[in-house]
Amino acid sequence: MQRVLVMGSSGSGKSTFARRLSDITGIPTVSIDALFWKPGWVESEKEEFESRMIEAAQQPRWIMDGNYLASGAGELRRQLSDTVVWFDLPRSTCMLGIFKRIAASYGKVRPEMAAGCPEEIDLEFFRYVWAYRQQQRPKLVAYFQGLRPDQTLVCFTDHEQADDYLEGLALKQKAREYPLMPRFSSKRRAHHAAQQMFDLVADVERYPEFVPLCQSLKIRQRTPKDDGTEVVIADMTVSFKLVRESFHQQSDARPAQPEDPGRISSRPPSAISRTAGPSSRSPKPIAMSASSCPMSSRAGCWRC
Repeated sequence: MQRVLVMGSSGSGKSTFARRLSDITGIPTVSIDALFWKPGWVESEKEEFESRMIEAAQQPRWIMDGNYLASGAGELRRQLSDTVVWFDLPRSTCMLGIFKRIAASYGKVRPEMAAGCPEEIDLEFFRYVWAYRQQQRPKLVAYFQGLRPDQTLVCFTDHEQADDYLEGLALKQKAREYPLMPRFSSKRRAHHAAQQMFDLVADVERYPEFVPLCQSLKIRQRTPKDDGTEVVIADMTVSFKLVRESFHQQSDARPAQPEDPGRISSRPPSAISRTAGPSSRSPKPIAMSASSCPMSSRAGCWRC
């Protein structure tokens, strides 16, 4: 993901999404509105706007917030993008978004807007958003039909899906920042008796002295069984750089017998705490229906 188009109706949350995506990925945002409007809500000349958009589109990385299909190098932007995010939200959601935006920033210039263009009440703009799904949405669908199979189309039908998508990206980003703990594996011929090897492995309290990454281990319970097996329950903490985890561990130890080196088996540990590093929470699945997607026939559609 290097060049991203964020498209959809006004009031759908495109600009907020673009800023959050930029915070996660470090990719700079480009507001098409800021390049189109001049102070006092004056439109730019077509040639001037086209030139600005071509220059912006040719940058190696960007997240572009806005539509402007018939102008502003619309074809070039579609050609150069690798990901298109489409906010296909209901009219009521977009209208509510517009009202909230006006209430929060009336008379002020929003961060994604051009200087000298404060938020205002515009009845014509309200009518544009009200009729968006009937008049503008078909144009977007036709625009998306021109995407190549190697381009990704991401479609959201509510804000929760967008939140889950960003959460998933954030988890991947954290996983890159905090590398996985390395695995240690070695095979050596041991010149020790079976009982000596058993005693070494069974002495779990000394694990922090020789087990890689084991920082501490505390025995919680020892329970001898009738067959000679001892059940040991312990809390073990492992750490690597900034990552630190604690586990409940249960081991069953049976002492060595003639012609039997003994056995120590451990149940899979379960993490009980994490003090640093990537979140262990998995992102929620994004519920989408391929049958309701107008792009369901396109192989590169992320929804389908």
